[in-house]
Amino acid sequence: MAGGLMFLAFSPWNLAAVAVASLAVLFRAVLRASPRRAFWRGWLFGAAGFGAGLWWIAESFQYRDIGLGAAAAATALLVAVLALYPALFGWASAGLLRGAGPQSGSGSGSSAAAAAFWWFPGAWILVEWLRGTLFSGFTWLQVGYAGLESPLAAYAPLGGSYAVGLAVAVTAASFALVGAARPRAVMCAVGASALLWAGGAAMIALDTHARWTRPAGDPMRVLIVQGNVPQDEKWSEPVRRAALDRYARLTAEHPGADLVVWPETAVPYFAARVRPFLRAAGAAAAREGYVLLAGILSFDPASGSPYNSVVRISSPGSADAPSYYHKRHLVPFSERIPLRAAWAPVARWLGFPAESFASGAERQIPLRAAGRELAVSICYEITFGAPSARGLGDAGLLVNVSNDAWFGDTAGPHQHFQMARMRALEVGRWLVRATNTGISALVTPRGGVGASAPRFETAVLEAAVPPLAGRTPYARWRDWPVLVLAALLLVIGWRVRRAGADPVRP
Repeated sequence: MAGGLMFLAFSPWNLAAVAVASLAVLFRAVLRASPRRAFWRGWLFGAAGFGAGLWWIAESFQYRDIGLGAAAAATALLVAVLALYPALFGWASAGLLRGAGPQSGSGSGSSAAAAAFWWFPGAWILVEWLRGTLFSGFTWLQVGYAGLESPLAAYAPLGGSYAVGLAVAVTAASFALVGAARPRAVMCAVGASALLWAGGAAMIALDTHARWTRPAGDPMRVLIVQGNVPQDEKWSEPVRRAALDRYARLTAEHPGADLVVWPETAVPYFAARVRPFLRAAGAAAAREGYVLLAGILSFDPASGSPYNSVVRISSPGSADAPSYYHKRHLVPFSERIPLRAAWAPVARWLGFPAESFASGAERQIPLRAAGRELAVSICYEITFGAPSARGLGDAGLLVNVSNDAWFGDTAGPHQHFQMARMRALEVGRWLVRATNTGISALVTPRGGVGASAPRFETAVLEAAVPPLAGRTPYARWRDWPVLVLAALLLVIGWRVRRAGADPVRP
């Protein structure tokens, strides 16, 4: 039940208290369990949580002519694998706390509860970090995102989403001690959690975020174009041509911009096939004095590699290398096929994609507009905090292009947008986000929504966006401080359990 309700903590519901309550139930269930039982409790928690929160992934398969049975099976397999991470947490935690069951003496039970207060938050965050790193990583539904609408969001510029998640986990651990530790120890633990929340609220009230960044020039006039091209029709030739005309027309109807942003694959062709269109777009950009960033497919003749890209267009001949950003972090089994030689025949039989894009270089020449560098990302890349911060460079603005039409009217696009907002908050930059069907938006450096376009409508957003300079602590050090802190909590928990002491007791 606790795992199955966890999805309510994330967008569009944003009930941070659910994340605290759900984790507290899991922590309490692990506290008195054997390692084997804790493993299965963790797996069931994860299966229920990921199943309820990620069912919408099956929605994307309808656009690949994959049957409902295969789509459900693929999604269930993903959920089952992701559930292994909470299972790992349960097994490792119970291994430390073993011997604290009901048959143990009160002293043993108290020391186990005291150890758990330190161990649980550290272990949970380290396991989430593993989930976001191993096998190219999957960061969806990490608890830090549940804190975006809470006072705990103030910790994001300091330590990223994992710092917010650690504060959520500490709060959950303090409530898990109720009835398991001495009352005064529980009061101390809950008090420590209250200080975390109060500290976050104080930082938001004092606007400490403004200490890290500062204006760096005149505001840029930005135009975000949402074409709303149906996903099931997007790749048919008549619709592709109509989409090009639509984006060009909408841009021409709103003059005066410095930067125009079109979504991922807004140009649904390889660049070499639409040279005349790109030259015409460049002529329009030169005439009106703006830079166009457009999602497109590109091909490197030297390596024979295709890319999911963003092209920078400012003049008739500008749509040539190095005017491209190539997506670096590809979606496994969609854009990138692991073990392709073995998987491709199976994929073709099942109806799954069997070809791969190439990954862009880790370091690429930054795209620029109005004299400022732009930190560009494509779709899935925005879900990873440390790589996004690493790619910030000297950029004064974040730009993300995406196509969430794959997931229809489900929670998927809302969850994706929530993670994009976290990236803006972490590095203290405005985020310009253009998508095909929504959510296209302008996000403030504090993670708020400055403006957004209606979903599933053709729309244009216009805004004046100030470029910013300066680095937040997270932009400088990324995840390392929080990972070290989480590891330190594990060491403290281990030592407390080994010593049989209760340091949180006055």
